[in-house]
Amino acid sequence: MVDAIMGFIDIYPTIKRIVGVTDPDPNPLDGQDRLDVIPGKNLPPKRDWFSYVSQGKPEQAALSEGTWKLVIRGVSTLNVNPEDIRQGKILKDKISFELFRLDRDASKKQTRLKNTLKSPPNFLKRLKEFLRQKVEGLPRYNESHEGFKPSKDWIICDFSGLRPESVNNKR
Repeated sequence: MVDAIMGFIDIYPTIKRIVGVTDPDPNPLDGQDRLDVIPGKNLPPKRDWFSYVSQGKPEQAALSEGTWKLVIRGVSTLNVNPEDIRQGKILKDKISFELFRLDRDASKKQTRLKNTLKSPPNFLKRLKEFLRQKVEGLPRYNESHEGFKPSKDWIICDFSGLRPESVNNKR
């Protein structure tokens, strides 16, 4: 049984080692070789695991480390100031904080934290640092390049306002 956070990003470096490829990659990898972790030979290396990074509304982001997972929903995590929440400048019904103890509650049914800011050390700070990174590449899904013109055959559908179950019936 694997008792560590693993993801799709770990598959490539792990398979690369299994098949004996030793060539260096042209760019640093986000994933880690987990071959010795799977059978329990080694403990997993510590790393922050960022997830639920949502580009839509409401915004949400999460950070997992070891046995803990902090999830923030409702406002941009970059704008979260614990003192503003304590003083009521950000309404608690507009933002939600949840902290889960994954080793005792892997299905995340019981939050250890409900709209308070007592989380493991520096979780909020590390989450903000991650989200501030400028990553070159694809723009957010709702942004386009200035002057972009779709081809004449491009079909643009507006599904706003439709319930997910009705989208299939509207094709």
